[in-house]
Amino acid sequence: MASVTFEHVYKRFDDTAVVNDFNFTIDDREFVVIVGPSGCGKSTTLRMVAGLESISSGIIRIGDRVINDVSPKDRDIAMVFQNYALYPHMNVYRNMAFGLQLRKLPGPEIDHRVRKASQILGIEELMERKPKQLSGGQRQRVAVGRAIVREPAVFLFDEPLSNLDAKLRVQMRAEIKKLHDQLKTTMMYVTHDQVEAMTMGDRIVILKGGYLQQAGSPMTVYRYPENVFVAGFIGSPSMNFIQRPIVGGAIDLDGHSVAFDGIVSDLFDLDGRASCIFGIRPEDLVIRNDSMADNAFGRMTGRVELVETTGSESLVHIVACGEGLVARLSSEVSIQAGESVTLSFPLKKIHLFDPISEKSLRKRVENEL
Repeated sequence: MASVTFEHVYKRFDDTAVVNDFNFTIDDREFVVIVGPSGCGKSTTLRMVAGLESISSGIIRIGDRVINDVSPKDRDIAMVFQNYALYPHMNVYRNMAFGLQLRKLPGPEIDHRVRKASQILGIEELMERKPKQLSGGQRQRVAVGRAIVREPAVFLFDEPLSNLDAKLRVQMRAEIKKLHDQLKTTMMYVTHDQVEAMTMGDRIVILKGGYLQQAGSPMTVYRYPENVFVAGFIGSPSMNFIQRPIVGGAIDLDGHSVAFDGIVSDLFDLDGRASCIFGIRPEDLVIRNDSMADNAFGRMTGRVELVETTGSESLVHIVACGEGLVARLSSEVSIQAGESVTLSFPLKKIHLFDPISEKSLRKRVENEL
């Protein structure tokens, strides 16, 4: 088993930098998910670890060994691709065994590894089938099995679930997480899906434009985003943002205000500011009632534009303070388009950001969760 360390790693294609001064360490046996929008550099970062892309500058280590110039086959890694990459003319057993045969492992050792991996993945009954006879989920299990049999120091996953339907993605992400718990191997997983990142990773790394925006445990990143991009990217639906003026020591919310005392002044540094970006997550907005009239809650008034009911909950689209907001409410709440509503939110759940740098104004972050 081994850690993976990035020291001032850059990747450039001609004059275009796609990874910029990346510094990060994945601990031994840790499951780290790199997440971000298309073009952020996440797959390129993974491919540099695999040796499929060269490093423009910087150092990558697996354990104590610098791997910049090490051949991919000698890096002690195994990679699972988005498109499965199975040999169509080989059955499942041969697909899983082929890499070990190239390494000239003894036949009994190959058979032991293949049988063990098939049991872990629950594909023993598929060993004689060819890829065309398998479903997408079964093919992905075979691709994972081909990686397992190599017994590598590091597993690399490049968006392995994006070709599966929604139900299979949920099933497979749980299976990959259980696989990590069982194998206790270092895993590096790339995805654009923030739900995958939140549910699978011990830590998640958020990239934008090749730059690391934030890294931490899923709940730390969710509760304490360091900037507007992270706050909007992590969470579904994404956080609501309103840029508002600061008047008389309070954030003006069109007739209501959030004063800079008590909870707010304890959490945020707003001294000398004329405005800020106010953020609140959809799940933290509720219809106001009499029990929310104390100093622990803020409020705003808006007009309902659209109600989307998804079963147990409704996504209510509201115009407030001149901006479109989304509130995630119980579907038992009776609310219709065109209504005026007063929304309430716990002051300890708000997020405030600098309007120029877009960095969080939070004074402190609690210990990682």
